[in-house]
Amino acid sequence: MIERYTLPEMVEIWKDNAKIFNWVKVERAAIIAMNKLGLIDSEIAEQIIEHTSTWYYKTDQFVEKVTEKEKETKHDVAAFVDMLAEDVEFKVPGAGRWIHYGLTSSDVLDTAFSMQLVQAIDMINDKVADLEDVLLDMAHKYKHTVIMGRTHGMNAEPTTFGLIILNYYMEFLRHMSRLHEATNIIRVGKLSGAVGTFSHLSPEFEQIALAQLELKPAPTSNQILQRDRHAQVFNTLALLASSIEKLALQIRHMQRTEIGEVQESFSEGQKGSSAMPHKKNPILSENLCGLARLIRGYAQSAMENIALWHERDISHSSVERIIAPDAFCVVDFMLDRITKIMSNLIVNEDRMIENVCENEERWASQAFLLKLIDAGFDRKDAYVMVQNAAMSSYGSGYGFSFHMRREMQRAEMEFEEIDEIINSATSIDNHFLNIDKIFERAFK
Repeated sequence: MIERYTLPEMVEIWKDNAKIFNWVKVERAAIIAMNKLGLIDSEIAEQIIEHTSTWYYKTDQFVEKVTEKEKETKHDVAAFVDMLAEDVEFKVPGAGRWIHYGLTSSDVLDTAFSMQLVQAIDMINDKVADLEDVLLDMAHKYKHTVIMGRTHGMNAEPTTFGLIILNYYMEFLRHMSRLHEATNIIRVGKLSGAVGTFSHLSPEFEQIALAQLELKPAPTSNQILQRDRHAQVFNTLALLASSIEKLALQIRHMQRTEIGEVQESFSEGQKGSSAMPHKKNPILSENLCGLARLIRGYAQSAMENIALWHERDISHSSVERIIAPDAFCVVDFMLDRITKIMSNLIVNEDRMIENVCENEERWASQAFLLKLIDAGFDRKDAYVMVQNAAMSSYGSGYGFSFHMRREMQRAEMEFEEIDEIINSATSIDNHFLNIDKIFERAFK
């Protein structure tokens, strides 16, 4: 986790304190389950449960004890179990032996990891909802704001800025569904023992314990939860980050000097360049495009974690220690940043209209093509006429309609028909007849 790209709320989920406290919760849930099944003396169980419910196990003091013990055990969970059992034994004599009873390390690690992932996804989900609120307001505000649509980066036909934003709103709405699905796929734990056979405890025990943690039992497991679940979570983050990049890239293109339709906010005292005082660069959006590459790389790492030896190995462990906190912190940061960018985006509606006008009505080429077909021309011939007019209009000093008139005159069309086609084809309102219907369909 790099401080520059992390926010405090998400960091708290991934600190060692939070991780080890989740381990304690798993061990406490196991005691609760054993108590309900009559596998442990009830009085001792209740004392263990009460003792392990304190915030002491989230303090730096306890984390440091575990860290110090790990230098001896060379095993983090073993060190944790030793320290927790020792502490419980000190407070409740004879009780320490019940800590980690019948469990294996991955029972604790994977179950607690799922708890972290669910909590982190919930936080991401809230951030996506905040972004959606901003996008929805913008979509309605600029619903009828005319802007030049572009394909291949080149002028195409007019659209509205509101429709552009609505497309992003709908995309992030789909991410909400993906996050919900990711939560469901990872809201599982396993307390099935060394190779997943419940050799020393039972499926009933597992179900009772996991219910305390608001998790479901994985229907089957070996020594670990299967990593296709985790890969789905990280791929969901990668898709989300890619859509953030897509929106950021759109802002970068629209802020280019020759386009100038939007601009990131520029605060007092801000500098765009150390050498060129005139610069206002879209650095926030550029930053998001870079971070998205990182998240896609993490998704690939998660995919590599799926294939492990037999019932498990730990080649996935080192990867997850890095990618889990980093990926969630970075995506959390990205969502916060893109929401602020969009909330404070400077929208130049006048420049949007200017860019449409500077196109000299070439945006009407398809309308001319269809009108000529309606008038009886073969499509191939009509296409050549329109293309000739469009190409001749570049740099000629005369608009596209002027050259279309000449093409139609060469084709010996009647003046009245020519005027009717020109007036109809160059009516920009024709492009927006269905905007309201598109919005209505989206919100159904």
